[in-house]
Amino acid sequence: MADTQIDRTNGTPTSTKKCTISFWVKDSGAGDGSTRYFWNGFKGSPSNSNWMGISRNGNGCFGYTNWFGSVDARAAEQIRDPAAWTHVVMAIDTSQASADNRIKFYLNGQLQTIFNATPDEPSLNEDWGWAESGGVQRWAGADNNGSWYGGMNGYLADCIYIDGTQYAASDFGETDSTTGIWKPKTISGLTYGNNGSYLQFENAGAMGTDSSGNTNTFTITNPPGNNFQAMDTPSNNFSTMNRLDVGTDNVTVTKSGLRVDAGTSTNAEQRARGCLGVMKGKWYFEMRVEANTGSMGLLTTDDPISATFAAAPYNIIQYTPSGEIRWRKEGSQVTKTTGIDSYTSGDTIMCSLDMDNKRAYFGKNGTWQGDPTPNPATSPSDAGNHAPLLSNYFYSPIHFDDTTATSGRTDWNFGNPIVSITENSGNGYADANGYGKFKYTVPSGYYAICTRNINTYG
Repeated sequence: MADTQIDRTNGTPTSTKKCTISFWVKDSGAGDGSTRYFWNGFKGSPSNSNWMGISRNGNGCFGYTNWFGSVDARAAEQIRDPAAWTHVVMAIDTSQASADNRIKFYLNGQLQTIFNATPDEPSLNEDWGWAESGGVQRWAGADNNGSWYGGMNGYLADCIYIDGTQYAASDFGETDSTTGIWKPKTISGLTYGNNGSYLQFENAGAMGTDSSGNTNTFTITNPPGNNFQAMDTPSNNFSTMNRLDVGTDNVTVTKSGLRVDAGTSTNAEQRARGCLGVMKGKWYFEMRVEANTGSMGLLTTDDPISATFAAAPYNIIQYTPSGEIRWRKEGSQVTKTTGIDSYTSGDTIMCSLDMDNKRAYFGKNGTWQGDPTPNPATSPSDAGNHAPLLSNYFYSPIHFDDTTATSGRTDWNFGNPIVSITENSGNGYADANGYGKFKYTVPSGYYAICTRNINTYG
């Protein structure tokens, strides 16, 4: 969503003193050194009352800002996990007698009381210009004096604006009694006010639809391709690639954690690892080669991202563009080429990861590779000479780029693709539980790497 703007101009407000903003964000660019805005209200000439933003700074600290730093209150807690969803609530009521109660800021249900500096609280009964008629609300970025600024690298869900009431975080989320994790709850009983809105992003054909009952529709500019409606949600978190777990500083992870770019480098082992690892169960994922030499593999979570075949016996596996599947076995490299095709830009590489029988199967454009050709659903042995896996280890997908002279790019699909899916009438193929959207059929017994499946099978 780096270039996406989701905007609406206010009508007559219920209040210019009271409001609540609530949303969930999976910030795949967390800690990337840049300030990213999730919500912004603005009107006319910039000033403290005419501009308000909720953002995460380059250190991973969430907070709220009046006019780009004139008031910049940052919660001391750093949230830099690119795999996690975070619930953010800012509740405003300038009619409160106590200055500390005029802005309440919550992260995952917890009221934040420790900030980077003492927040400059609004004055008693202060009116917000951005909340007036003609003010603009913007999700996924900010307005910097007439220009777009601070776009996201991640996902938004359940984006709510309440006009006229200061609600608590508990009105939008709750603690799971089993896991102790803060989670979304069914939204009910809220008074939205005149300019209130609830963006659930449920209608793929009209993503700006307001579900509050107010019909306060938002306009979306520069939507990020056909997969703007993500499968990844706070209730079912899909794996992405981890921008904090890369092999060199010349590797970047963008497009909401699903695109890996490896630039030219003197290091021939440019890597990026997936956010979620698995120790048991059967899992399926895909990778589309977008440029040059990017390739797919597996690495245990115990091994460093810079591990080489010489240094990681038994723990590192790769399907190379030259048509090799290789791994380490008892201290020696094993390379298989018979029945294994080369691949290049535009090809889709598949992996069936069988952690129950400790085998990994790789495919190209719908055909499983090896001699004899294996079937991951029915061949849990050495059929096809496929790579053996160690017991008692978590394995994660890994992007490889083994050359120094060219730039490799790969797009990853753990069931939540960023590339166009045209197969199966554009709906792609889900796993047996109905999760995910893949280019090729998911083998029987294999599942998308997402938290609901991991809870059941992992």
